[in-house]
Amino acid sequence: MWLMAAWPLVIKPNASESFQIAKIQELFKTYKEYSDEEVAAAFQRWTDEHEKFPTTKNIITEIKWARARKNTKRVDPEARYNMEIIADDGTEYMVVWNGKASFTLEEFVNMPRNKEHLDPEEWERRYRIRRKQILYGKSVQ
Repeated sequence: MWLMAAWPLVIKPNASESFQIAKIQELFKTYKEYSDEEVAAAFQRWTDEHEKFPTTKNIITEIKWARARKNTKRVDPEARYNMEIIADDGTEYMVVWNGKASFTLEEFVNMPRNKEHLDPEEWERRYRIRRKQILYGKSVQ
């Protein structure tokens, strides 16, 4: 029965009415926390970059990337940032990637090490909390 939906936003015309209603309800539940504009923009961006239709996961990922890019506007895009990490044993490191230790905002946000695409301010805040927990054994809340 699910083959009646060619991809998340297209339902084939010969699908039963009950299936069409169920599929539309499923899509409403999936995208209810996102605005129509976000979904449409994510769909457009994804289809511009790929030659196939996006899955629901592709659209949601595009929305999250757009939100991450939008949230990084408060950080100076021309400045250079260092990425510091701390191991469980208390050893502190500075990330070097592609031979560089100082990154532009775009490089910082899109670095493979930065899986959540955090901006430098948020990365620093989380680093300080983790550092305090590891070095001083304090529970920070």
